[in-house]
Amino acid sequence: MRNFLYCLIFPHPSNNHRAHVLHPKSIILVIGLLIFSSLFFSSNLNPLGTRIKAAADVSIQELLLFTNQKRTENNLSILTFNDQLATAAENKAADMFEKNYWAHNAPDGITPWTFIKDAGYNYVFAGENLARGFKNSDDIVDAWMASPTHRANVLSSKYKEVGFAVKSGTLNGEETILVVQEFGSTSVLSDTTSGSPPAVTAPETSSLGGLNMSGSVQSIPKLSVSSEIIIFLILGFIAIFIIDVFYIKRKKIIRFAGHNVDHILFLGVIIFIIIIFNTGAVL
Repeated sequence: MRNFLYCLIFPHPSNNHRAHVLHPKSIILVIGLLIFSSLFFSSNLNPLGTRIKAAADVSIQELLLFTNQKRTENNLSILTFNDQLATAAENKAADMFEKNYWAHNAPDGITPWTFIKDAGYNYVFAGENLARGFKNSDDIVDAWMASPTHRANVLSSKYKEVGFAVKSGTLNGEETILVVQEFGSTSVLSDTTSGSPPAVTAPETSSLGGLNMSGSVQSIPKLSVSSEIIIFLILGFIAIFIIDVFYIKRKKIIRFAGHNVDHILFLGVIIFIIIIFNTGAVL
């Protein structure tokens, strides 16, 4: 058994000086297992590398829970879920898919505050966070917390209520999931007769109501379990190829088959592609 495992990974005279896992039959078997695991675990990267699946474990309940956990950790009151803000978030997500954009302001100039007002929410303060391409709720909230402008929204003492939308669809030819987080606060201040516009904040470079709002798109790699398994196996193959390179050079073996360096570079490119297609972003 020990000799079998050794020959499986390391070159040896008994395996014709080439690890068994690098033999064609073994490689075909591993590729088959990778394809099966990708289908079984609903991998973010399609086995054929043609499209991203929109399967995800993102729920509004968890988004609310994790958001309030961050506020509690910072000695802030929790946010109350508001149906009107949730409606605004749902309409904003639908609008982005319909008009094929991902931004706080629509191409036709519609702002986030339009959706909030149309939902019947009379705000004094309002804010918006966006996310796309993530596979679970805690990664989304962590990404918002990692961005200063998004973090400022999550931890703002001005907000008392929040609404979420989680919607899947096709954006710019890619299947993805959009998450919209709308913050708001209403109070007796909304009855004031002052002509000043309400204070609003959003992490986007623009100006509204006399307030400067700054921020930028941040892309954050978030690998699914199946993608992590695939990368782990690919790294294993790279290590075996490297061992093979040193072995044949040390033993001065002449081999008419095998281009290890090319294989290593090719596998490295595959890992890069997997990471790119597993990248979420916040705005």
